[in-house]
Amino acid sequence: MKKQHKISRLSFLYSLLLLFLCTTPTLLLSSVVPPKNDLIAFPEYPDKQFHSQIYEVTVEQVASSQLASMQNVRSAREKMLGLQSELKPTVYTDAVYADKMSGGQQNHWASFVSTGKVTVRVKLKTGQISRAAVFPLTARIPCKIERGVAVFELDGPNKVQVAVMGFEKNPLFLFVENKDLMMPERKQYNTLYFEPGFHNVGELMVKDPVVHIAEGAFVQGSLVLDHSRNSLVIKGLGVLLPPVHGDKNAKSQPLVSLHERAHNIDIQGITLVGAQSDAIRSNSQNLFLENVKIISSAPSAQGVAGMSRKTITECFIKTPGTAIYTGQSRSRIINNTIYTENTGPVLHFGRRIVQNIEFTYVDQLRIIGTDASANPAAKSPLFIFEGFQSRSDVSARHSYLYLQNITTENENYQIFSFKDATLPTDLRQRAGVFNNSTFKNCHFRKMPLTKSVFDAGTANGKNYNDFTFDNFRVAGTPVAESNFATYLTQEGNVGDFKFTVPTPPLVKITPIPVKPMKTGSLVIDPPLPDNRYRSDLYEVLVSQDGVGGGSVYVYKSENDRQCHPVLKGNMCLANHWASFGFSGRIRVKVRLLEGTPTMAEVRPLSKKIVSKLTEDRGIEFTITEPGQYYVFLEGFERQPVFLFADPVEKNAPNPLDRNVLYFGPGIHDVGKVELTDNRDIYIAGGAYVRGLFVVNSPKNDFQIFGRGIISGDAISHVRSSWGPDHLLTATAKSIKIEGVTFTDSPACSIVLNGLSTANNIKVMSWESQTDGLTARTDGSVVANSFFKTMDDTLHATGNNKKFENLVLFHEEHGSLFQLGWGVRNDAGNFLIDGIDLVGNYSAYNRSDAASGRGAAFIACANITGREDQGATVRKVIVRNVRVDTRISQFVSLEVCGPGSFARFVTGDGSIVNYSQGRGAIQDVLFENIILHKPPAKPMWFNGNGVMDGYVRDISFKNDVIDGIQLTDETANSLVSRTGKTENFQYLQE
Repeated sequence: MKKQHKISRLSFLYSLLLLFLCTTPTLLLSSVVPPKNDLIAFPEYPDKQFHSQIYEVTVEQVASSQLASMQNVRSAREKMLGLQSELKPTVYTDAVYADKMSGGQQNHWASFVSTGKVTVRVKLKTGQISRAAVFPLTARIPCKIERGVAVFELDGPNKVQVAVMGFEKNPLFLFVENKDLMMPERKQYNTLYFEPGFHNVGELMVKDPVVHIAEGAFVQGSLVLDHSRNSLVIKGLGVLLPPVHGDKNAKSQPLVSLHERAHNIDIQGITLVGAQSDAIRSNSQNLFLENVKIISSAPSAQGVAGMSRKTITECFIKTPGTAIYTGQSRSRIINNTIYTENTGPVLHFGRRIVQNIEFTYVDQLRIIGTDASANPAAKSPLFIFEGFQSRSDVSARHSYLYLQNITTENENYQIFSFKDATLPTDLRQRAGVFNNSTFKNCHFRKMPLTKSVFDAGTANGKNYNDFTFDNFRVAGTPVAESNFATYLTQEGNVGDFKFTVPTPPLVKITPIPVKPMKTGSLVIDPPLPDNRYRSDLYEVLVSQDGVGGGSVYVYKSENDRQCHPVLKGNMCLANHWASFGFSGRIRVKVRLLEGTPTMAEVRPLSKKIVSKLTEDRGIEFTITEPGQYYVFLEGFERQPVFLFADPVEKNAPNPLDRNVLYFGPGIHDVGKVELTDNRDIYIAGGAYVRGLFVVNSPKNDFQIFGRGIISGDAISHVRSSWGPDHLLTATAKSIKIEGVTFTDSPACSIVLNGLSTANNIKVMSWESQTDGLTARTDGSVVANSFFKTMDDTLHATGNNKKFENLVLFHEEHGSLFQLGWGVRNDAGNFLIDGIDLVGNYSAYNRSDAASGRGAAFIACANITGREDQGATVRKVIVRNVRVDTRISQFVSLEVCGPGSFARFVTGDGSIVNYSQGRGAIQDVLFENIILHKPPAKPMWFNGNGVMDGYVRDISFKNDVIDGIQLTDETANSLVSRTGKTENFQYLQE
């Protein structure tokens, strides 16, 4: 009996413990458990044609560090209460409507409820993710890749896009919902409920005052407000979609239609997918949208249309057509995200309006989407107004339009198009005034393809005036009175435009030590006197093991040279760079002195450097190996900043060594220095030498080395790139260049005659025809270096040359590797290995990028041969190339030549045209090539030549372009061939 009594007592105590944990868990965990995060998945819609075949998503709660000792108790409690700490929300797709969509694009989305912070993992059902980002970038959500899976954190209700490289036509959207809109346990009177599951309603005339579409409900059809009702509430977390293609009842009509006699319409939470026309058309007096999601890729699809006075908050809209037609006076568009393909306006402020529209208020609008240059159909402005159609005796007015806190994160076709010129001739004579408008704190991250237009026409009584642009920035540049013509045009009766550029707050710059500073294995060079050539935009701080270090002098070279104005307009505005020496591991911080970055990354991407944005307008990261790095800041592409992290210098010469021409720290104006003896040249760290060097010592070995700078900014530009005024012209038995930075060359930067080795050099230039480096002697090597030039960067001519471990930035024109421009003799045995292209401003941001203007990554312009025989370029290996940016073209190998350049003078003085080519290109291997973005033009191989005149034996191995493996099947769209081209192979391991 005692034993039974003991067992009963233990059972009773255990029951009390379970009851205590289940009913009053907060008494036990209140001191260690943060507020409960409800994590809820929606019931799955079983129709597999709506399930994504590309993405999988996993969501789990972010565990607090306070839970470490209570994790088992928490898990037991969740298990008993039926709560979830991890879920896999179903990822849906609108692929069933793909034949009605533009460009074959498919949208993918997943929804779930979370009231706290969660970790999200996105993976591909086939393959691995190499790169991803979470938009909008203004949310500053870091995304890292772990074993081919994108991982990031979301906090509370949210709407984001997960952009996966190679899947730009298959965007993924995640909607984190609040549980307040879930199906209630107790149903209300006079409410039409759609419970989880499929509901085919056709055209449903709604008579109930409330419609609730539950989470997990898919309602197929359209909702039309009955004319007997003047108000309606539609809410829930379900999905409303049109009939699937092929349905005999399918109609291109709005998913929600609201008549003009209705007063107040309130729509909350629902997701509208696949609309073929308007998702919501409302002519009611007032329309309120909150947390509504609209997704469609049908060319005729629009988001919110009609003449209602609209209040739209916390919504997400993705449609090819107009996202929002603002409608009547006093519309308010606040805290929304719009995904645009640049095929329709984000906001439409009226077309042929006949009545006054006043007080349209737009605030906190985030615009994301695809780049306009990547879409030939992208011809729409972001914001559009299409004129007045008021009576001839009465003037209509559009007044008090406020746009503030607008950000864009993609390249747009045009920002504004406010014009009457598109109206018929008779309507252009109607009076109308558009005035008193303010555009404040608007930041457009990239240069649009076309200028904005304000065109009121010339009719009497019609004008556009009193427009204020306050802190209005395009591609990082404030629009002001002095430069507004770069960004917008004014036609007709347009005037009184005001531009306000706020004065940036004073930023304290960390003092720089006067002498070289060593902290362990960290070396910082002394600054230039009087802050000469110092950047006014960036500050760089370095430290090692959290101690020592300091501010590194950031140099600036402005693009103020006299190159062709069209070319200059498509180039970067300035180069900024900082140099320091180190070994081991250092922490780096790059900080903007003006402006705020919303997205940043450290390139080359192949280095896989993890960075984070800081509250003081900076980006922090750690580097563990010397090299050249580009700190990419969204919106500041025309003001790039580079870090030249050198190995710690060894064996610096004695300043008194008579065999060395020594330049110590400081500025040296030397003009033109000519050396004919056997002296070397040393440019110390912190030295800025203004001038050029000519070395003629053919019987001696020569070297130029150090960590300083040679600049040609004081020398006038020589138009002929092969004139005498290169920054360095050297003739010697052997030539060694190491560590030096060359900038602002008036002609080609470096021309070498002699067996040459260039290592860890940095070359930047602005002027037309300022090639990078030409080593004319066979057997030369260029390695571990950085180039950003205005024409052909490196010349792979002659024989037996190597180009290894290079970081490149392409500017306006010329190829990065030139195999020949008029090849007279046989050439080959070239190795191009380990190349990172980190930037390409012209092809990435220019209005004609899609046309492919700008030369290829690797090119051969023409092969001339000689009068009696052709020439052959053979045995070229191009491997381990990573392209982090968009380029015009990757390969352009042509036997024939471009027009007037294709000629030479024979022995008797006559001119022979060789535009048809006199030679061949053969035995070229492209291996392990990765292009992260699609080039503007396919690779080009031209074998239209005479005297052989062929291109053959071209191999591609393990090459990926924009996520597409280069194979026999995919080569049709990625490789273009003409003339005598044969034996092209596409190989995979």
